[in-house]
Amino acid sequence: MQSEKDKIMELLTVTEVKEGGEVTFTDRSIEILQELGQQYKETPLFKKSRQDNPDWEGDANAGLLFVYMCERLTEATSRIHTIMVCKLMIPLIWEKLEQELQETATVADKKIEEDTAQGGLLSAT
Repeated sequence: MQSEKDKIMELLTVTEVKEGGEVTFTDRSIEILQELGQQYKETPLFKKSRQDNPDWEGDANAGLLFVYMCERLTEATSRIHTIMVCKLMIPLIWEKLEQELQETATVADKKIEEDTAQGGLLSAT
């Protein structure tokens, strides 16, 4: 079984950050974010942070939050800071990514419905 530390290291390795800051979450990075995001969301540290700053991330997307986490990790002055950054940021990244994935699925479903309706109209003419 992979440790939390190993999962975080893998997350940092398998998530693609392109020049200009565009982030692509791979299937594996999504799995890790979901698992750790749900786990860390239940920690007293995250709950207190969320209570004190309920909308800290504003309208930032998951990719921007991931890049921000990476920046904070490079600036962390100690191991405890590194752990805290991950335990605070990963649940936020997962929340945003989950919303984005749901929105994408909804748009795709609507597109399929429209294409099916148009196909039905075309075949009826």
